[in-house]
Amino acid sequence: MIDLIIRFVVIVLIRYVVWRVIRPRYAVRIVIDDQGIKYHHGLPAAHEREVLEFLQEQLSLDGKLTICANRRADGYLRIFFKGRIAPGTQQQIRNFFNSVMSSGRSPVVASQALLQAPIPHSLNPLLPETTH
Repeated sequence: MIDLIIRFVVIVLIRYVVWRVIRPRYAVRIVIDDQGIKYHHGLPAAHEREVLEFLQEQLSLDGKLTICANRRADGYLRIFFKGRIAPGTQQQIRNFFNSVMSSGRSPVVASQALLQAPIPHSLNPLLPETTH
């Protein structure tokens, strides 16, 4: 019987260690419920107040919500949500986070660059067709 308990404890410990090693780690983690923000970690000090005010003033939640984020290679944040939240609210939070905490080019600058890029002739219906 003791041997079975020891095996069980060893298996549980091994699973726990493996889970700790392979679980995702997030650069930013914020936990919010009906009462407000319960926990936050990883917010840049320069943006902490602005982000927390936005989340408290702009969101109306029923239940608990966890927002986790990691920075992508291009500087934007990849944001994950755990909890019940409407897709439109998710997008609003993504837009806010990326505009406030983006590194490098801001989303406005990136969208302006896209607007100024030349449109391929085959995709522009306003240009007359040319024959070669």
